[in-house]
Amino acid sequence: MPRPVALEIAVQDVAGALTASGAVDEAALAALADAAGGADLTFHRAFDVVADRGQALADLRQADVRRVLTSGGAPCAADGLAELRRLAPLATGLGVELMAGGGVRPGDVAALVAAGVDAVHLSARRAVAEAAGPGGGPAGYDVTDADVVAAAASAVTSAAARSPHRPPAGTPSPR
Repeated sequence: MPRPVALEIAVQDVAGALTASGAVDEAALAALADAAGGADLTFHRAFDVVADRGQALADLRQADVRRVLTSGGAPCAADGLAELRRLAPLATGLGVELMAGGGVRPGDVAALVAAGVDAVHLSARRAVAEAAGPGGGPAGYDVTDADVVAAAASAVTSAAARSPHRPPAGTPSPR
């Protein structure tokens, strides 16, 4: 019997570098990976502007990058579904996690999981309008919104149960 989806919080480094021609800068990435000291490395959304995303995935695998954060080249991941769907099997074959990010809302999760992504990244925040704190600055601040977190967790669990694709990252394997 499959176990429930696990929501995982991990310490990881997010980094990335591109060459002037729009390819993964392998030398800079090696230096960043070395600086990360063995922590899982996620290549950030610079991936969305590379000239050849398929080649970039292969380059990232060679550099031992564990995952790539991407919107599929669109301003937000929900608009990049076709590209995410194209990239998912390539990433799977290379052993690189595909994490959808960029404007993700709980209502987007089912479509993203159906596209084959391993994980989703979203900002579960809401603005609090209050006077500025000590030191001044703009009024208000952001806080984590428990309702958005719960909605996202529920969406991931529901989508993973319905998806014909591999389960999202952090999902325990059935025994």
